[in-house]
Amino acid sequence: MIPNSSVDEHGEIIYYVMLVDTEKVDVQDELKKQTWRNSMLQELSSIEKNKHWEPVSLLVATKLI
Repeated sequence: MIPNSSVDEHGEIIYYVMLVDTEKVDVQDELKKQTWRNSMLQELSSIEKNKHWEPVSLLVATKLI
């Protein structure tokens, strides 16, 4: 694994960035795949278990996405 930064011979910090070319994903198509659904459910379960978020009420005139 490559670190996200290192120091050159002059003591300057060099930052590394990895860019990935991706394809567009249609959520409706992906939701039909059990593997994808299981991964998302596992991720949501982890978020809830670790209390990374808590549900809140929507403010008036807020659009639900």
